[in-house]
Amino acid sequence: MRETAKYYEELHFYDNHTEISDSDQNLFLQLLEANDAVGLCGVFEEEGYPIYCMSNFALTSLGYSFDELMEKTGGYFINLVYEKDKDAFLQEYDGEMPKHREFRVIGKKGNYMWMSSHRQRMISADGRRLRMASIRVVDGIKRRENQLLAALSKEYRSILYLEEDGKKYRWIKKGGVLSDSHESGSYEEIFQALARYREIYVHPDDTAFTNLVEKVRNLPQGKINDGTRYVANYKMMTEREGCRWNELQVLFNGNSEMDTGHVIITFRDVDDETRRKLDENQLMANSLQKAKEIISLKNEFLSRMSHDMRTPLNGIIGMVEMANGNLENAFKVRECHDKIMLSCRNLVELINDILDMQSLTSGTVEFTEENFSLVDMIQDGFLDIRKQARESGVSYEVELEEFVHPYVRGSEKYIREIFATVLSNAVRYNKDGGSVRVMGRELSNGRAVSIYEFVIEDTGFGMSEEFVKRIFEPFEQEHNGARTEYQGSGLGMSIAKRIVEVLGGDISIESRLGEGTKVFLTLPLKTVKDMGAESLNGAKRLLAQEAADRRYPNGQVAAHRESLAGKKVLLAEDNEINMEIAKYILEDAGIIVSCAKNGQAAVKGFEDSAEGEIDFILMDILMPVMDGIEAAKTIRGLGREDAKTVPIIALSANALDADVKKTRMAGMNEHLTKPVEKDVLIGTLAEYLLRE
Repeated sequence: MRETAKYYEELHFYDNHTEISDSDQNLFLQLLEANDAVGLCGVFEEEGYPIYCMSNFALTSLGYSFDELMEKTGGYFINLVYEKDKDAFLQEYDGEMPKHREFRVIGKKGNYMWMSSHRQRMISADGRRLRMASIRVVDGIKRRENQLLAALSKEYRSILYLEEDGKKYRWIKKGGVLSDSHESGSYEEIFQALARYREIYVHPDDTAFTNLVEKVRNLPQGKINDGTRYVANYKMMTEREGCRWNELQVLFNGNSEMDTGHVIITFRDVDDETRRKLDENQLMANSLQKAKEIISLKNEFLSRMSHDMRTPLNGIIGMVEMANGNLENAFKVRECHDKIMLSCRNLVELINDILDMQSLTSGTVEFTEENFSLVDMIQDGFLDIRKQARESGVSYEVELEEFVHPYVRGSEKYIREIFATVLSNAVRYNKDGGSVRVMGRELSNGRAVSIYEFVIEDTGFGMSEEFVKRIFEPFEQEHNGARTEYQGSGLGMSIAKRIVEVLGGDISIESRLGEGTKVFLTLPLKTVKDMGAESLNGAKRLLAQEAADRRYPNGQVAAHRESLAGKKVLLAEDNEINMEIAKYILEDAGIIVSCAKNGQAAVKGFEDSAEGEIDFILMDILMPVMDGIEAAKTIRGLGREDAKTVPIIALSANALDADVKKTRMAGMNEHLTKPVEKDVLIGTLAEYLLRE
């Protein structure tokens, strides 16, 4: 039995309650012995449970002085109970009182700790009902139990428990089997067993297991904090499956300075999740490397684009200044104008390539389908490229076998772009006196879809084997160094490849440096019946060919001046310079122009005109007050017959397919992208005259 006086002297009383009988003192000692307690606590059975007394041992375990405890709780024990345990604590105190109870209290640092108590009722000297309880800190034990339960629930293969007090170990689970009969012993024995395990099962090149076991051996000497956790993945050798990844986890709890610590060591198979993580990490590393490569390519691309944009801009500005300085020399002025036009076309080509690449990469491109003659497009089209070949002394031949289905349905614009890119490269990078040959055949023909195969062969400079491998990558050019002339954006073949893929076809290249290149193209296309009866089709084709031949000045104006003379156009354009340019082109063809500076003014201009007076409407899209889309819809909705039939042609700097779709849905007949050249604009107006 303990000495009563010792514990009596250490009691702190609240509200001057200090009279304790001999029987009460004996009760205190019984409570202390029952719980192997470190302290005593007494509370009145009143609201909030006012504190009656508290021993030094109890205060020390909680981390408070008596004054600090009173300040923290206001003298009420309920304020010391952890918030999540208060309801259960109150219910228990209001009902039948069990002798033993575990609950959490708030420590001085705001953390909670588990307490164990044994309690008895008594009466104070002034007749108030009391509850006296022994207090013992069991936080380490509870946490240890929780850790073991968590370890068991995770299906660990083995769980080893090392107890610092006495330097002992015990297997809680071994080889997947839970049993109290597993061997136990001293620290030295278990570390010898772990060393044998390493020699037999751990891959010899793997040091993670050895390093962590050595760290465990030294844990008590390192004054490790409560909750310290270490994890190591190591390769375990098996007879049937080779090496499998395993996890060794070490969790330290307790106080190593006081020899009260313990270590829980767990083993489990983590092969599947580790390999998955390794694959993910490798994928991430590959993606990161790819991203770095793309960023590098884009930086190079932007550097080239800066060069290729500034070069034609410099040419435009310089030629304008040169022309202004030679106004008396008509030949020199005309020469400057031709070079300005060439620089402008290079700039437009560059911008179009960038926009096409953006649309195809983002997936926003929409392929509109239409019926057209595949044979006519290849046999008679691409007049610009043919002219370039003639000027370069390169022969240009087309050899097509007879197509069972010459007429197809698909995106003529994008199919034309594929051929134009390949043919342009074949001519541009050819030798003097070289040749370009286009061969094609209908590989297979079905009732709805046919497979068309083409080979475009040139005798040009060819490409290196290394460049052929990356020619379809964006921004790639074989010679990315200094260039003396515009050579394109490096996007053409990448765009062509993406278009072919969207269409479900295939494109590949064979090339030998210094000898030439072959491009193999396969396209599956929907077939349509013979369209020869549609006479307008031939006229439209002719106009398209003529409009494409932009190198011949005044081609369309000269051809259609007589038919267009006296026709009236309503021109909606908010930019004064663009309005001046369009008005000049139209009036040069003999067309009468009425101008409107916004969509609302265009609607009013049409409403104020006599029915049938306006032959065409040219509509800008982005305008103040009312935009071109809304203006077109409003005109189409007017209650007069010519509002439904008058050709409305969009003139817009918006060049994406989504923009074209918006203008078509608004009721517009055509979409011409700025900058619009004279032959294209006049050729389009003339096409609609032929439809009448």
